[in-house]
Order: sequence, then C-alpha cells, then structure tokens
Amino acid sequence: DDPFGRVVKDGCLRLEVPPGQECTGGAPAFLNFIVSELLPALYAKYRIDPDDLGLYGVSAGGFFTVYTMFQERSPFRKYIASSAAMAYGDDEIFRLEEQYAATHDDLPVDIYLGSGGLELDDAFLEGIGRISSGQAHLSGMLRSRNYPGLELYSEIHHGLGHTDAAPVTLARGVRLLYVVPTPSYV
Repeated sequence: DDPFGRVVKDGCLRLEVPPGQECTGGAPAFLNFIVSELLPALYAKYRIDPDDLGLYGVSAGGFFTVYTMFQERSPFRKYIASSAAMAYGDDEIFRLEEQYAATHDDLPVDIYLGSGGLELDDAFLEGIGRISSGQAHLSGMLRSRNYPGLELYSEIHHGLGHTDAAPVTLARGVRLLYVVPTPSYV
C-alpha cells in the first residue's frame, strides 16, 4: 500500500491480471518454490555447485534479489541486483536489513548493486521508487556493519536508464563476482 506499490498495482489493473491472481507480493512463496522445487530439479539434471549459486534480478526482481539475501533459507551466495525498487513494501528492505543486523555478525555473500544514472532524475523511478538513492542507502548500511564475509560493489552507470542499465549491471556483476579475483580496493 506504499506509493510505489499503488502505482505498480494500477499497472497490474491496466494489464488486466485475472481476478484471484496477484500481480505483486508473493516473495516468500516464490523463494520457497526456488528452494523446494526448482533447485532440486536443476540439481538432478545439471552439474551445479550449490556453494556458488547466484541470483540476478531487475527492478521488482532486483528487490526480490535483495530480499532473498536476508532470508535464512536463501541458497545463494552471490547476488546481482539491477535498479532494485527499494521502496517496495514501504521500505521493507531496510527493515529486513536492520533485523538481520540485529541477529547476525556476518553476511557472507558477494553482492553487486547497479542502476542507471538517468534514473536519478526520473520522477517515478527515483521520486517514488527510490531506485538509486535506495541502492546508495543499502550500500552504506551494509558497509557500516563491517561484515567480515561481505564483498559489496555498488555502481551507478552514467548515461543509462532503467532498462539499458540491466545488461550492464549483469555483465559487471558477473565479471566482478565470478570472473575477476576480488581485490579489496574495487
């Protein structure tokens, strides 16, 4: 029911989502599906290192990616979030981060947060969704916790918007989290 959520729900109405189906929410159920059904099916069919799983999401999917990072059942070790809609749930991400910090001394994950510089001036994305400012706020909060196992990268991609920042965020995230050894100064 926050301002961002109301705008998204209005969009759902315009998309004519059938009655009884939700267009928003459901993060716990979706994570449960990934953990209980999707990953076991993938493990049975493919050679996958369960200790090096990553999750990537854009916009609302970016929110889900960050949400998942604070869940005890998360099977992921690496997270790439592009233009995460941090305003979802009236700042739910920041409450989750605070709750996590109150009960944990470490966050042993690698995370790459990216968004487009053009989002900073967008009345909807930044004004209501707090995409870039939310990214900066979360990065600052995580860094202030001094988690020994956390590798955190946060970048604003200048000259890019919500859509075209997504592939750049994915490429940079994969490069930094999977390909290049992670120097402490990056």
